[in-house]
Amino acid sequence: MPKVVNFHETVERDLSRLSAEIKSQREKPEVKELPDREVVKRSLEVIKESVEENTKREEDSPSGNGKGKDAGDKDQSSILPAYLEKMPEPQVQLEVEKLVDAVFHHGIKKALKESKRFPPFVQDAFHDSLVDRLLPELKKRGMIPS
Repeated sequence: MPKVVNFHETVERDLSRLSAEIKSQREKPEVKELPDREVVKRSLEVIKESVEENTKREEDSPSGNGKGKDAGDKDQSSILPAYLEKMPEPQVQLEVEKLVDAVFHHGIKKALKESKRFPPFVQDAFHDSLVDRLLPELKKRGMIPS
């Protein structure tokens, strides 16, 4: 049996939420036949929308300040999509790697909030990288059928 790496408590909670969202997505007729990668991507999109909605509520409330962003350090084992590895701008790669690293240190919600600071290209590359990184872990844990 493959060894399961236990992450920070927040990340573990986020993985459980992601797993539940994947199951919810799989129940939809239009999603049943999609590849696992696409289902994970759609599930992350649902979580992202929830985070954005909560962020908007926090910013609209008198106590919400939208601060406290920390992207963490560069993770040497990050997976970058092929199209990003070929880019001449190493700064884009670095930002994506920092965002992916933030997921495993601070949780998906915080990383998704942080990603909103970047242009759409960086956000898309982050989502692609995150799916590539999470899919094998979710399969190892039995959260997605292999």
